[in-house]
Amino acid sequence: MLLQPLRVVAAVVALLAACAAALAGDPAVSERRDLAYLPGTPAARLDVYRPAGATGPLPAVIWVHGGAFVTGSKEEVAPYLKRIAAAGYAVVGLDYTLAPAARYPRPVEEVNAALGFVSANAADLGIDGNRLFIAGVSAGAQVAGQVANLVADPAYAKAMGIVPALDRTALRGVILFCGILDPETSRTDGPFGDFMKAISTAYFGTPDLLAYPRLREFSVVRNVSAGLPPLFISVGNADPLAPHSERMAEVAAALGVSVTTVFFAADAKPALEHEYQFDLSTQPARIAFARMIAFLAKNAR
Repeated sequence: MLLQPLRVVAAVVALLAACAAALAGDPAVSERRDLAYLPGTPAARLDVYRPAGATGPLPAVIWVHGGAFVTGSKEEVAPYLKRIAAAGYAVVGLDYTLAPAARYPRPVEEVNAALGFVSANAADLGIDGNRLFIAGVSAGAQVAGQVANLVADPAYAKAMGIVPALDRTALRGVILFCGILDPETSRTDGPFGDFMKAISTAYFGTPDLLAYPRLREFSVVRNVSAGLPPLFISVGNADPLAPHSERMAEVAAALGVSVTTVFFAADAKPALEHEYQFDLSTQPARIAFARMIAFLAKNAR
């Protein structure tokens, strides 16, 4: 059942490896690895990167990796996270329990717990607990966006039965790359439809995503509130999930949320596939990285 999605994810993993190899050397950062953030949950571990020689608490980016809820790891995105850290930030890479071992909403609960751990241990980690950002890519963007909605909207958090581990004033921004944000727009036909059915089976226990009883709750777009902190959203023009990011930007902006987007014309060449931003050997990825850093600088003040 998971063969097709794992092939797709394997292609993304290969892209990450190629991008890491294309970048000359690691930036100068200090590392703290494999800190347990949720007792009794083996997968719940995090890494912290800071600029080498940095002193004092820094604003922090908590990054949730992708992998279609069934694979992926903090190690795979580490080269990218180190480059964010080198720009002057503490960056926290998270692992969380993957499907089918953990089904919805377990990853949301774990990432919420990770925010609480970072906040409670901010001084020890060299982090300014009042200047935090949550970020994610692909499935990680869905989890990050859902956690941000929990922090921003007490009614939504109450409906989910999850107590936000972070005060809204501490969350300065949300960064979402190529996320599964508006599942009701997902295609259920063709190869990508087969992919979505397999992922839905693993994460929700049913192949029929659109009939899942908690689909509306799962949708990031459906639960955006005016209290959401500033958003940074980007997606490639050839990404099947592009309509999700575009709809997220539209809905949030209509509510008065500050939204920064890095989108590309539909006919832009070369076509930018899913998770394009990791290939920093390309101009579009470098543009997105620079604008993301500018977004962090503006909202960390």
